This record gives sequence, C-alpha cells and structure tokens, in this order.
Amino acid sequence: MSRSEIKADAAFHAFDPGIAMLVGINAAVVYRNLVFWVRHNEANRRNFHEGRYWTYNSLAAFDEQFPYLTAKQIRTALDKLLEAGLILKGNFAEDRFKRANWYALGELICPEGQMQQPETADDAFAPEGSASAPEGKCYRNRLEPYSKPYPSIAEEADADLEIVWAAYPEDRRRDRKACRQLVKDILRQVSRDELVAAARAYSAESAEFTRSKVAFIDNWLRGRKWQRHVDDLRLARAEAEAAAVKRVGQIAGWVRARHGMCRHLTKAQVQEAVDRNLITLGEAQAAGCL
Repeated sequence: MSRSEIKADAAFHAFDPGIAMLVGINAAVVYRNLVFWVRHNEANRRNFHEGRYWTYNSLAAFDEQFPYLTAKQIRTALDKLLEAGLILKGNFAEDRFKRANWYALGELICPEGQMQQPETADDAFAPEGSASAPEGKCYRNRLEPYSKPYPSIAEEADADLEIVWAAYPEDRRRDRKACRQLVKDILRQVSRDELVAAARAYSAESAEFTRSKVAFIDNWLRGRKWQRHVDDLRLARAEAEAAAVKRVGQIAGWVRARHGMCRHLTKAQVQEAVDRNLITLGEAQAAGCL
C-alpha cells in the first residue's frame, strides 16, 4: 500500500457502535483512528515497546485530523478511552520533552499505524539488541512477513477482561486468570456492554460501602452479582422502548389526522414515525410535517 493510500484510509473516519455505547461517538471515532494506526505499525513491526505496538501524536496534530472536534472534545475523548482501559498512554521518544503522547491498545492487541512519522519510520526494527527491537530482530529482517497480524482468541478474551476490569473498583480487583475465564463464560449469556455497565453500576452503588462490604471482582463474577444490574438495564431499555413506541404512535396519529399538534412536531419526530412504518412519507408531507 502506497503512502497516499495509507493516508486516504486514515482519513476515512468511522466507529464501532459497541465502543460508542461505552464511551460516546467522539471517543469511538478517535479510538478507531488509533486502532488503524497501531495496527499499521504492528504490520510493519514499528514502535514496539513493553510488549506492545504504539502510535504517537500531538494534540495539534489531532486537531488537524479531527477538524470537526474541538481540542477539548479530543482531550475528553482520549480521557474516556484511557479511563475505559481501551488505550494506554506512554512516552518512548528519545527526546522526552517532545509534546506528543504515545498510545497503545489496552486490549493487548498492539495495532497498526503512525500518525506522525519519526525519522526512522521506514525502518521496521530498531538495531539488534535494542530494548525496542521485538524478538531481537534487526533492520535487515524488515522484509520478513509478520506471522501474527491478528489477535488470537486468548488476546480477545484479555480485551474483554481489561474493559470489565477497568470498570470495577480498583482496590477490589484480583485473580486475573480466574476472571478471564469467568468473563469468557458470562459473555455467552450477556453482551460485553451489559457486563461493563453492570460493573460500573455496582462500582457506583458500592462507593459508600466500607471496603469489607465490596465484593472482590472474581467473587462478583462467580456469584452472578452482576445479574441484577443487567436485569435492571434490560428492563430500563424495554421501558424506554415501550415509551418511545407509545410516543411515536401518538405522533403518527396526529399526522394521519392532520391534527393541530402537527405544527409543534420536529422533522426528526416525524421521520422516526416514518422509519417505524407507522405513517408514510406521503402522509407526513400531506400534513405539512416534512
């Protein structure tokens, strides 16, 4: 892939809905961009430090990459990603005073690319024997194909654990090995977003408890103490959906009857009724709503 093609791919901004539910759309877009660049670095075996692949960028460069976000929104997005354990932050520049932060994926995935290329960006590896030379490889091996471009099942399980782990009270985390298997088993029954939301709900609920009353995470998982929070979340979603159906049904009735309330409706409200197939576009236009 040429440098122009890489830049074109990087300029295409998108996001994972699951990540957006966890940290918001802005952070999800920034995260997807970081994933692209870290995986690009991983594929090219660049910027390997402390068992992970990294990418780095200054806030000014982030501003250029995301012109539709303010500097504050970008900082907030990065803070949310760090808090959720989706990314890690470091500094591996030779000049420690350079105003650029380094980022790796917090899911033990070690992604792809580089936002601002260092002077040695075209070299795949550091000199042999260097602490940053992965697996002792050196420059002359840079054309050797990478044998592990995608995360393994074990790494994906670690990614799930890390996000749940980060949402739980810090001083009540223990036994990662047991928790990894417990989370894997639980995710056959509920979604990761639900389990993370349950961990956060329990963390907030237990904030005023004495520490002895707060369960260790392995016991919380094993004893299904998360189930109540998941049930509450699902009930709240069902109630919200029922209320939305009732509200949109009333709006559809007004539109069909060309009721006087139509003048108070927004286009978004009417469009929702159309999208739910409760009224047709023609009915909305006839009522003067669209």
